[in-house]
Amino acid sequence: MKKAAKSRKRDWVKNEGFIAERKEAHQWCRKNKNILELKKKALSGNPKALYDYSEYLMNDSYKRDSLNMAHKWHTKAAVAGYSKARGKEGDFIIHGWVAGTLEDAFNYYKKAYETGYKKASWGLGDCYYYGWGIERILEKAKYYYKIAKRLGIGINMKALNKMTEEDFLKVDCDQALKNDREVYN
Repeated sequence: MKKAAKSRKRDWVKNEGFIAERKEAHQWCRKNKNILELKKKALSGNPKALYDYSEYLMNDSYKRDSLNMAHKWHTKAAVAGYSKARGKEGDFIIHGWVAGTLEDAFNYYKKAYETGYKKASWGLGDCYYYGWGIERILEKAKYYYKIAKRLGIGINMKALNKMTEEDFLKVDCDQALKNDREVYN
């Protein structure tokens, strides 16, 4: 009797790894089923589904192909009028993930902000602060940074408010863009 109990315990320990693998397989199937449903909605033209599917592609893998696919779906969502996707399009260009001019990035941020995606205010602040796609204007940069700060996007407003026009003109904008792209690439 003892021998049978030990063998059952030993079998259970051997099969525990198999059971864990089965649980992971079930979770993977559930996740992918949701992704397939999301992709169907996206293909039907739903702007939020287009955006959500692009975010899935972007966060699922750090491979360049996935990033290009995510950009494709972000673009579709932006064209469909989803304001958050417009803001992300600006990020894609600024960080150098896709081809585009800084004027394009500024326009994406501006459209996103005007259509209700207030977090694009940080991107607009950067554009005005560094002169990315628009003339450098410290007052407008401060205005948009203050909106971003109210939304909880971290920025040191004390340092920015103490900044004089001379300090502002000393900022090396080309180096800032280069550093930004190095961080994200």
